[in-house]
Amino acid sequence: MDLLKNPFNLLKVSPRDSQQRIMETVSGDGQGSVSQMRRDAAYTLCDPFKRLRAEVAWLPGLDASQVEILLGRLKKAPEMLIREENLLPTARVNLLTSAFKRIKEPPAAVMVHWVTAIIDAYGKVSLDILMPLINAARSAAGFPVVSDRKAVQAEVVRQRITCSTAIFRKLTELPDDDFRQAVTEIVDLETEQGKHKAPDMLNDLVSRYQRREKDFLYESYPENLVNKLASMAREGQTGDPLTSVADALAASAKAWDRIARPIRIFAVSRGGDDNASERIAGLIHNTAVDMYVMYGREDIFYKFMTLLKETFTGVTCVAYLVSGTDRAFAGFVSRVEEERQKKLRDEAAAFCRNAVDAAKSSPACALEQAKQILGRAPSLISTLRSRREVRQENISAVSDCIAQSLLACVLAMKDIRPDGAEEVDSILNSAVLYAESENIKSEICEFSFQVQGFGATL
Repeated sequence: MDLLKNPFNLLKVSPRDSQQRIMETVSGDGQGSVSQMRRDAAYTLCDPFKRLRAEVAWLPGLDASQVEILLGRLKKAPEMLIREENLLPTARVNLLTSAFKRIKEPPAAVMVHWVTAIIDAYGKVSLDILMPLINAARSAAGFPVVSDRKAVQAEVVRQRITCSTAIFRKLTELPDDDFRQAVTEIVDLETEQGKHKAPDMLNDLVSRYQRREKDFLYESYPENLVNKLASMAREGQTGDPLTSVADALAASAKAWDRIARPIRIFAVSRGGDDNASERIAGLIHNTAVDMYVMYGREDIFYKFMTLLKETFTGVTCVAYLVSGTDRAFAGFVSRVEEERQKKLRDEAAAFCRNAVDAAKSSPACALEQAKQILGRAPSLISTLRSRREVRQENISAVSDCIAQSLLACVLAMKDIRPDGAEEVDSILNSAVLYAESENIKSEICEFSFQVQGFGATL
């Protein structure tokens, strides 16, 4: 119930005014709609059972002069009432909610501040404080006191739902992205990101948020992209098309998570889990494993595992899935990586061996074969260096292979023309730079001196 629509405000009476005083405020009125509203208000306040709702939705603990001042501010400067901290919890909840509704176009950060203040105040509402205040006013006014705690609690809950409805409607005035971010911040602040139990009023807000976002969550569900990625991989598609779908899946999961996050964090704070988030996290995890084990796409595997660690915070199953996969894959990934580096090393050796064989079988083209080795050498080394957990011995083995092959191509030449000595010397210098083994370096340098000497005698 809004303060300005409360029967106490409509009749300008206080909870301490007697039934006679209340009826005097409506005696002699006309028969218009306003008069009927006032009559209904009077009948509500004069009925001990109906009156309870107005009492709970009013400003208990304040006298008539204080009420008049605060209601004046509510009408003229509602944004200033956030500073009224020296109020009893029930009065603060009712005052701030009525003020919040009347603030014109507040930014998201201001809304978050107000909403958390209202939720915090409601969390301090106590029947042990509220009921004595209500009964003291009733005794002064000549109304029977309230002894039924359940009846008072029911009215407190009714007022909570009324306040949370008003709060949510105000939040929806924000643009969609700001609205979702504001709700997320409210949930994070009120639960410390799921560490503490969510208060009851937050339950009302999150329930309304979930109903509002239901269609969007359904439409943005990333399962279709998971199926598309798996289908493309089974059909043998590789390279950019597969990477593009994987990137789209990661972006879709992040967008879905931004909307689902307050629902998930709230569920965690209440000791549960968000089943939809668990399902999506499981799908992405299983897809990541399949991409690595079945299709050799470790880049997609690591992309999705990082996505799970950074995005699906608070999903209980994610911690178990990721840690379990890390343990299970530790040895497997190491073995697979070692095999792939060995394969690259063997491919480099085969390329160099073929070039040397070609040089030996046709000495006239030995120089050209050396140039081909030099042209391919940077990519052979960079491919190995780009591997995860690259092993230095593999780099050294490929580097030495390149250096030895360059020397072998030079040695395959039956004669070195005077005009080719400088070019041969350049190839040998490159071979020295690639060589990791000191023995190989010495062998190349020794022959290089011979070539330089040959050039000097020409």
